Amino acid sequence: MAIRSFYVSWDHAVRNGDGLLENLARWTNLNAIELTNYDSDWGPTYKEVGSLVFPSEAPFKGLGLRLTTKERFARLQRFMESARSKGFHVVCNFAPLYANSRRFVPMACVDVTGAIVPGHNNLPAYGCPNNPDVVKYGQTMIRETMATWTSADLIAVNHVEFPFWANSSLHENFACFCDSCKARAVARGLDLTAVRRDVKTLYDSITAGPTEGSVPRPLSPSDVLNYLVKHPNIGLWLDFRMQSMSEYISAVVKAGREAAKDHKRKVRVGLEFLPPTVSDVVGTDFASLYGMFDWISPKLVPEYLTASVIPRVVEYATKSRAPDHPLLMSAIRQLFALGAAPPSYRKMSDQTEGLTYSNTFDPSAIDNQMRYLTPLVGKVDIHPYTWIHHRDPAALKKKLEKFRSYGLDGYFIWGWEHNLSEDALRKARKAF
Repeated sequence: MAIRSFYVSWDHAVRNGDGLLENLARWTNLNAIELTNYDSDWGPTYKEVGSLVFPSEAPFKGLGLRLTTKERFARLQRFMESARSKGFHVVCNFAPLYANSRRFVPMACVDVTGAIVPGHNNLPAYGCPNNPDVVKYGQTMIRETMATWTSADLIAVNHVEFPFWANSSLHENFACFCDSCKARAVARGLDLTAVRRDVKTLYDSITAGPTEGSVPRPLSPSDVLNYLVKHPNIGLWLDFRMQSMSEYISAVVKAGREAAKDHKRKVRVGLEFLPPTVSDVVGTDFASLYGMFDWISPKLVPEYLTASVIPRVVEYATKSRAPDHPLLMSAIRQLFALGAAPPSYRKMSDQTEGLTYSNTFDPSAIDNQMRYLTPLVGKVDIHPYTWIHHRDPAALKKKLEKFRSYGLDGYFIWGWEHNLSEDALRKARKAF
């Protein structure tokens, strides 16, 4: 089954209700609507931490989570029921490593400097997959989703990766070294103290910047390879992270499958993950995990990586404006096969779509990433995840046509409220 989905915020869904569903049915080729397990506002800032979409906190045993009220939950349920009645699949965008309670902080990742890693979008902490309480939390979340999201027939497991956003610092991307990771490392015979020392050396060398009198030159893949040869603990650390995340994902998905069976529900479970060249580095081993999922959704290619995350990393590393370091910006893109960098960077005046710069997408990045996905074509359904930016449905249509050239008819789209007005949908002329 080809899933053709568009993300809709809960606020927009409830405010527009059946009118939105009728417009989507009339003006698009969509057959699914993706809704997150957080009832939060729409936009990149998320100044208000959202409520988890569950009717009761009781299964979470005093974690202090902020949940929707029973009345609000019932209203959200009615929207999902209406969507199903109009022929749409309902997808739950399920992010189990995120929690909206300060009581989650002791379960958070600890970076190489010893700091707690903050959560994304103002959430208080980023859960460590090696922490038994984080595993239990993820299992409880997916069981409750199976039990209470009775109209959702698809669950997309998302953001099961180690931190990469660099929201408040660069060192938060160098995780995790918490007590749970230490215990897991001992069980595996890994000297995490020695690993941490080498990771800290790497982090310090990045943040130290160039030495006086050095001549800037592009970073090449051979530089990275040579560094790993001389510092094998870095490779062991990345492998340790990948194994840890794979075990976590397996435990959560297994609990979900069992809950679906207990509730006699037919729910398909998929995996959303970063571009293949980035996924292994952040711990998501999609090439080994795909067999436990009904579909996979590689993100091809999120502009927030090239327009926001990479510039932030460069600014933290150099302590200066990212566009002033074109060689470094280009080198990082090349390292992860994210396409060519623009000749110059255009600052976004409108931050609604969460982008710092407006012209960082290179279509060749899709072909670059597909090289890692073509071996899986025919083994698992692949529905790429993509974005509509700059109110440009024609650019989105070109991405979808590129996917179809690889035999991929399904897709997931992340967009914004302005993309879903009746006028915008009509003008898009069924681009999606």
